[in-house]
Amino acid sequence: MAFERKKTPNENPNTIFWTILQWYWVLIPTFYFLFVVPNMVEGVEGAALELGDVYNIFFQLLNLAFAGILIQTPPLERSRTGVADKILKIAAVQQFLTQNIFGLILALFVWYKLPYRMKPEMVSAEEAEKWYFQPKTLFILTLAVLVLTILAIISQFALI
Repeated sequence: MAFERKKTPNENPNTIFWTILQWYWVLIPTFYFLFVVPNMVEGVEGAALELGDVYNIFFQLLNLAFAGILIQTPPLERSRTGVADKILKIAAVQQFLTQNIFGLILALFVWYKLPYRMKPEMVSAEEAEKWYFQPKTLFILTLAVLVLTILAIISQFALI
């Protein structure tokens, strides 16, 4: 076929799903802060927001944290044998706890699409040269986001 495009060894089709999840966790909180929060603040009578709004803002910040974690995950760790496996499983639990069903489905889909193992030849030279967090640091940050989520949910139920 004249227009058929062959894949080069550096192309990994699974990176598109990783990128979609990253952008989902960046764009949704960004739009929330640009469009929803200003309307909330305008409608406030007095000095404080409603408690539910505060929790929603906090959960959006945690989504931004997950976006940062995905951005800082080294390409060689974006596999079932790498730290991405644990990150996405914890992210799925966190998204379930915050009742973000679309985020949960997307995290599980990206986890499902992870390759078993990433080889150095699957990573482009530009990606390999970038600076990333160590896998242990990423795992600790992911656990911290999960713990903060659990504490926020517990405090939410304690205040009801």
